[in-house]
Amino acid sequence: MTTRREFLQGILTLTGLALNGAAFAKPLSIQSALSDEAGRMDFHTVVYEPGVTASAAFGAAVARHGLATHAIDGDITNLWADELADLWRQEPVAIAGMTTYPALFLLERFGWDHGLRVTFRAEHKADANGRIQHRLEGPGTLLSMFEASLLQQTQFSTCMAGLVAHCPAAPAVQSTTLLATFTFPTTSEMPALYSWIIAPRVRQNAGSASVHAFERISS
Repeated sequence: MTTRREFLQGILTLTGLALNGAAFAKPLSIQSALSDEAGRMDFHTVVYEPGVTASAAFGAAVARHGLATHAIDGDITNLWADELADLWRQEPVAIAGMTTYPALFLLERFGWDHGLRVTFRAEHKADANGRIQHRLEGPGTLLSMFEASLLQQTQFSTCMAGLVAHCPAAPAVQSTTLLATFTFPTTSEMPALYSWIIAPRVRQNAGSASVHAFERISS
């Protein structure tokens, strides 16, 4: 009998998507990922778009984990003017979200001026074959956590909510991953979405090699 793990591996093979490195050789659960970490990242708020089904599911799942959430309609004006502008001037606190691209684009650039950077980014984009391609860039620990969660449940939005809720505070080596899952809910109903974490920039020790924000995937 084919297991979920074998089935997902088959999807990856058929779609031509592969993981960088031997990601499937040793999937990392959220619990085991946290066992060696100093603690979880503290998010001021988690942003979502209730008008987009997958993002709404993400927001609801994040709230169940006990994190504060902030709903937007794609426009970050109120979030920025009423909350983040003054807050980030005082303290560059971390935020996370699952939104369409314009919200991420603006929050990323506002964050630059206050010492914050996008430390994790995932594009969730439906293809013509009824699947969603997930392109993830960020700490290898988070990528492994997301992959392990997908082996247990099919809704990527719920998996991403768990990743945010259990995100380790300690920095990690950057990596990239490509995965494919079934479309949720359907291709026609889902625009391209982006999961992201914007956090204070971690300065490198003097004399150490610089680390780029992401290792880009060539097309």
